[in-house]
Amino acid sequence: MADINDFKVLKNKSIKMYEYFSKNEFTEDDAKARMGFYHLVLENIAGMNEIEEIQDAIIDTEYNKHILGVDVDDLGIDAVCFKKEYIDGEKPIYLFNFKHVNNFKEATTSDNDISRSMKFIEYLDLSLDTVPRDMGKKVRDKIMEIRKKLDSNESYRIYLYMVSNKLGDFAKTSLEHIRVLANNYGIKIINLSLEDLTKYLFDSRKMTESRLILSKDDFLSFNGDNKSTKKSFITKMSLIDVVRIFSSDENLAQKYNLEDDSEILDTKLDISLLYDNVRGYLEETTFNKNIKETLKKDYLNFFMFNNGITITAEEIISDPKNSNEKYLFTLRNFQIVNGGQTIRTIFSYLDDVKEKGEELNYRNTYVLVRMFKIEKDSTLKNSIAEYTNSQNQISAYDLKSVDSIQIQIENYLKEHEILYVRKAGDVGEVSNTYKYRIYKEELAQVLHSIQGYPDRVTNVKIKLFTDYYDMIFPKSDFPFEKLDKYIAEYFSIKEKYKQKKSGITKCFYICYIVNVTGMSIDEAIIYLEDFIKRVKEEKKSISIPRILIQKTTREMLTEELKEKELLILN
Repeated sequence: MADINDFKVLKNKSIKMYEYFSKNEFTEDDAKARMGFYHLVLENIAGMNEIEEIQDAIIDTEYNKHILGVDVDDLGIDAVCFKKEYIDGEKPIYLFNFKHVNNFKEATTSDNDISRSMKFIEYLDLSLDTVPRDMGKKVRDKIMEIRKKLDSNESYRIYLYMVSNKLGDFAKTSLEHIRVLANNYGIKIINLSLEDLTKYLFDSRKMTESRLILSKDDFLSFNGDNKSTKKSFITKMSLIDVVRIFSSDENLAQKYNLEDDSEILDTKLDISLLYDNVRGYLEETTFNKNIKETLKKDYLNFFMFNNGITITAEEIISDPKNSNEKYLFTLRNFQIVNGGQTIRTIFSYLDDVKEKGEELNYRNTYVLVRMFKIEKDSTLKNSIAEYTNSQNQISAYDLKSVDSIQIQIENYLKEHEILYVRKAGDVGEVSNTYKYRIYKEELAQVLHSIQGYPDRVTNVKIKLFTDYYDMIFPKSDFPFEKLDKYIAEYFSIKEKYKQKKSGITKCFYICYIVNVTGMSIDEAIIYLEDFIKRVKEEKKSISIPRILIQKTTREMLTEELKEKELLILN
């Protein structure tokens, strides 16, 4: 269970996050922590990775007043964001209600916190003829956008996240509010407390050791090299052993001869084992619901229905026992690199069994487990994580977060006091000071712009980590030595264009011009603005944002630079 130290760690991370996106000086750390908390959660839960995108999503009254200088009435909802990815055939709409307290205390999310959100949600009712215009443009625009989506032919599902840095869950009397929201509006409510946040926001990798005993018929061994003594294994493992070896109870993890199955009912998943798993927090999808249904009604076929679990370990020791009929396995310093959703659901089902007093069939339920012996810090481990996670709604951004070149970039930039965010929510070491904090998506945009494609980087961002990935992040001849220069230029340009229309797209054009002409940033800005003005005169019916993402615009710019003999770099 989370404790006061987890509360303090979360607060310090939130303060650190605040310092990355705001220069407004609050005198109290409590105010910084509250604002930073919003960004930390939205990065991790909603997968947002641009400061401007997050700030646009936040409609909280206090945040907008102090950070953006805008007066709004949030109507009980603090943030709204939309995702393009489908979940079970539906596009999600995320609503967030944040409850941030300054002091550690055990308390539940009150009825008022949920009912307060009803003010905003009531305006989503499509039977309403109008939405008042006096509620404030930012909030009204979010409501109108949601209404438009709900009224379209696309399928949407609204998720209301009740996020708090408290220990407690919903008050029992809140169930009526939840029922009304679910029945009337089809809204799924997800509560995230301090306990949940410590699981999904903290990197808490630790040394691990577990033991289990397997029959000789329940595993196959193989070597990557015939001369090697380092073996890996494919096993048929009972869920009793799965729960044991992945348990946070170290004694249970070692108890390979467990006889009383009820001993596992109160155990919890050791979340640190998921450190290398590329899949972050997911909603309860149909995939997860189907796992539970199989565990309950068709557990004997679970082995055939599930894709299994993949782990990597620094040591896998197998000792023959009982005249070689059985083998005692010892796993040391291991990680779950695939199957995180399966593992979480297996543990979650334990709670259902305990609550409803149902029969637990885990001893007779089996799952495929791949156990790879991989040396510490081996790039092979990252490849295994990437290739075995190529299904079940994992974005290309997440898959590439464990690529070896991404880890090399992170380590290189760390030496130059730059925090490279491979995984959402990373604020670095709280005690360290960083010159910049840059997302991997941002760096991909900068690099591809400099390569000559500033028109692509805001229009087809997902392709930066699919079609163009090997071009942007080549395994050989990657320009490590120029990264700190490119990043410093980018942030300097971004600061100048922060308040300008189409500013972020223009930033990438400036990155391109500066690096292919040798112009200063100010000279490049003047040149680009003049160029856009001339293009706009020819294309009067097309907006500037649309002009900037056109291939012809980039080709015209490049050709003009060549003709004026300003293009000095290829």
